[in-house]
This record gives sequence, structure tokens and C-alpha cells, in this order.
Amino acid sequence: MKCVSSFFFGLIVTQMVNCEVDVHNFCLKKTKLNNNEVYSTLTNEETSLDSKVGPFFLCIWKTKGVMENDGSINMLKLQDFSEAELNRVRDITDDDKRIIKTKLFECNLLPRDKQEETAIKIKNCHMKTVVGIITP
Repeated sequence: MKCVSSFFFGLIVTQMVNCEVDVHNFCLKKTKLNNNEVYSTLTNEETSLDSKVGPFFLCIWKTKGVMENDGSINMLKLQDFSEAELNRVRDITDDDKRIIKTKLFECNLLPRDKQEETAIKIKNCHMKTVVGIITP
């Protein structure tokens, strides 16, 4: 299961990078991280909240409108983003959309004191949700 999961993480990351190069590169430059650091984090199901990639994900989510400047989370934007990511891997169904919505809300994504930690919580929830649908 872990190998299949890693394969799909890699596929999702590749699709995200291919389709979102400008945001990805913008956030890499802004946070002074390199692709290898970010990629290795994206291929793990769970990233620790104190990871140095927190600022990168904060940049991504704010640029995408998933996180607001005050650290709050726009769940509709997160759902749209998750649906789009799944749709890049395979055709998304109405059942998939329902499952995504349910699973994202089950993550109980409450903002933390440090916005970087909130950003990592969103990343973990998003990846768990999308990979969970791909590899039930």
C-alpha cells in the first residue's frame, strides 16, 4: 500500500508542478527552498507541523486563496483545489466530490497560532483525502 501511495503522491505532485509551475516557482523563490526539499515532503503522507516547508505551503495556499491573510481557511477553495487535483489524475465523479467534501471537513482544520502549521495541516488533509480516493 505504501508503494502505491508513494506512486500516486508522485503523480499528483508531478501534475501539480506541471500545471502550477508559476505558483510553485514563485513560492520556492519566496521561501528560498529548493525543489528537492519540497518534493520529498510532498511524497510523504504526513508532514510534521514543525517542518521547514511550512512557509512554502503557506505561500501556495494563500496564493490559491485557500488561506486568507488572517490564517482562516476557505474550505470551498480547498475543495475546488482537491477536486481539480484528482481530476488531473482521473475523471472525477459526483461521488468523488461528495467524498472530498466529507473528508476535508472530517480533518477539522482549525487555524493554529502559527500560520505555517495551519498550512501543513491543510497539505496533510488534502493529500490524505485525494490519495484516499485514488487508493481506497
